[in-house]
Formats: sequence, C-alpha cells, structure tokens
Amino acid sequence: MRRSLGCANAAAVAAFLGFVGAASPAYAIKQFYAGLQAKYVKPDSKEPNDIALDIAIEQARCTICHPGDDKHRLTRYGGLLASRISKFDKGNKKKVREALEEVGTLRSDPYDAKSPTYNELFRQGRLPPNPMR
Repeated sequence: MRRSLGCANAAAVAAFLGFVGAASPAYAIKQFYAGLQAKYVKPDSKEPNDIALDIAIEQARCTICHPGDDKHRLTRYGGLLASRISKFDKGNKKKVREALEEVGTLRSDPYDAKSPTYNELFRQGRLPPNPMR
C-alpha cells in the first residue's frame, strides 16, 4: 500500500514538473513593443543604422525591457519606462509614446555624463545596455 502511494506521489510530482517546464515564457505587453517599433524602426530606410536597429529590435523583442523570460524583472531601460507607464496604459498610445520620448532623452548610463542617451543609441542602430535596475 505504501509503495503504490509513493509511486502515485512521484508520478504527480513528475507530471507537475512537466507542466511547469512546458509553460510558455513570459512576454511583455504587445502595445509597448509596438510603440517602441513605431517610434524607432524605419522599415523603408536604406540607412545601415536603421537596418541594424530594425534587425536588433526584431531579435531582442521583449528582452529590451525584460531580461530572459521573467516579465517581472526589468532592465534599466525597462525600469525607466515602467516608472512612467503601467499595464493599464497599454491602450493609451499617446501616454506610451510620451514615456518612450521622455526615457529617450535620458543617459543610457546614469553614472556617466558622457554616455549616449537612449535616443542616440537607437539612432546609432544599437539597443540599450541590458543591466538590471
């Protein structure tokens, strides 16, 4: 009796771990990503920096603001945006655009007065650095 109960518990734990392991990764809010693309991506441009940025944003996607698969962790850039907008603002394109514009004027390294702003990084075809806030 004990042995079959132990096997049942082991099977239940294995099934649970299988479901947890198969869970899809966390994704950021689509509207914020779309706002970022609308502000910085120029799909018809032939400029090398614009092409590089388009490719980088497409590859990085949500990890621009969220390192890895955890939507609750933020990069420094993501943290700056999160202090200005929340998930409740996802339908407010104007507020999202204003937050992107405001954060774009900030230095990518707050401890280095000579570091480029986020807008300058994007114009150079580069993404923000990915340190945690």
